[in-house]
Amino acid sequence: MDGPVTASTATPSLPAPRPALDLRPGLLLAGFFALYTLNAWQRDFWAPEEPDFAAAAKEMSASGDWLVPRIAGQPFFEKPPLLYWLGLAARAATRLDPHAAYRLPVALFAVLGLWVAYLAGLKFFNARVGLAALLIQGTCLWFLENSSCYLTDTPFASAISLSVVAFGLALWREPKAARWKWIGFVGLAASCLAKSPLLGPYLIAAPLLLFLLFYRKNLSLLLDLQRLRPGLGLALVLLLVAPWYVWLFMKHGGDFFREAFFEQHFGRLAGAESHRQPGWYYLLQLPAGFLPWSLFLPLILFYSQAHFRRTEVKLLVLWMVVTFVTLSLISSKQGKYLLPMLTPLALLTAAALLETRPESIWEGYLAQAAWRVFPWAFKALAALLLAAGALQIAGLAPAALSWFDLRLEE
Repeated sequence: MDGPVTASTATPSLPAPRPALDLRPGLLLAGFFALYTLNAWQRDFWAPEEPDFAAAAKEMSASGDWLVPRIAGQPFFEKPPLLYWLGLAARAATRLDPHAAYRLPVALFAVLGLWVAYLAGLKFFNARVGLAALLIQGTCLWFLENSSCYLTDTPFASAISLSVVAFGLALWREPKAARWKWIGFVGLAASCLAKSPLLGPYLIAAPLLLFLLFYRKNLSLLLDLQRLRPGLGLALVLLLVAPWYVWLFMKHGGDFFREAFFEQHFGRLAGAESHRQPGWYYLLQLPAGFLPWSLFLPLILFYSQAHFRRTEVKLLVLWMVVTFVTLSLISSKQGKYLLPMLTPLALLTAAALLETRPESIWEGYLAQAAWRVFPWAFKALAALLLAAGALQIAGLAPAALSWFDLRLEE
């Protein structure tokens, strides 16, 4: 007979195996980076905005003055300097043609935005939702259009996404991990230097404050904010952002303030001279820019309403709604301005399609109906992209676009 098991004869417990490293996010991110940089060196800078930014960067390089953007010798204060600095740094590091080198940091920011979507999906839901959100955001039309252009919109949107997600993790999901709040402040600083020192902080702070008001009903808002160490955090942001603004103001005074702040911010708020559109403009643009995933917009709205009581859904819905409403109230509008809302939109799409916690039978019906239509819509979009690629290879794309513009004018 076997005797009793003693401490000396007991089988030692083995440590739990480490979870296998998931390579799928890395492979997807590498694939998207290759897609966004594909043929970048053979594409000219597209009017109207890319040539201006490229000219300002080229003049910075030629003059050696990396502080004052200029075009044809005249100061150009339309945007902060981050896009120029990164383009010039990429050119110096890689020695690539400017068409590729200047666009390289934009593609990297696009990949950063996709990683943020995956991270938020993983932390707020699960890995499946994170992977799906990465794929959805990376393949929607607006993101594909702007991830390989030398423009400020993609870096601005990715910086905002990084900051909101990091602050969300610091406030709610992982409050003991100190790194998230500092990452949030770095994202805030990047948004100020990428495009706007006023709009960026607002699009980050407003949804987070509303989230705290909804989420922390029984606790002090001040205690939640204190956990972010706002004094040190804002000091870090000022350390990164203020020197350039102070230097330009000291050097150019009222001219800099008038163009960089009044014309580019307050002027566009209500009296934009270019890209002026009515308040409902984005209601029509969003379904087009979110293709091929626009078929799921009714499901997203239903899912958001049905699951709003859940903390993760609440944060994403408030983030999406604040961004959409704010940008709709600004008179100057372009489809690419909505890029900061693509991350919460992609996450809500992925969660609505893949989560197994339905609140209503209608969620299943809507998802099934959308999935029936989606393959045909995806095939139509693929055919359109293949046709566009064939025209580009044949050198007929400019002629085709000119013909299309003429038809629109008629």
